Amino acid sequence: MEDKIKPGYHWECKYCDYTRGVLYPDEPDFIVCGRCGAEWEDCKIQVPNELE
Repeated sequence: MEDKIKPGYHWECKYCDYTRGVLYPDEPDFIVCGRCGAEWEDCKIQVPNELE
C-alpha cells in the first residue's frame, strides 16, 4: 500500500537517495530500492523537491 505523498515532495531511499523502488525477482509483491536493495517500505522517506 502506497502512502500519500505531500505536494512538493518525492520518495527517496534513506540509505542511498535513489528515487525508485523495483520488484524483487521471484517475489511478486516485494519492492526493494532499485540501487541498494533495501526493502522499499522500510527505507523510503519523503524529501522536498528541489527548485530549479
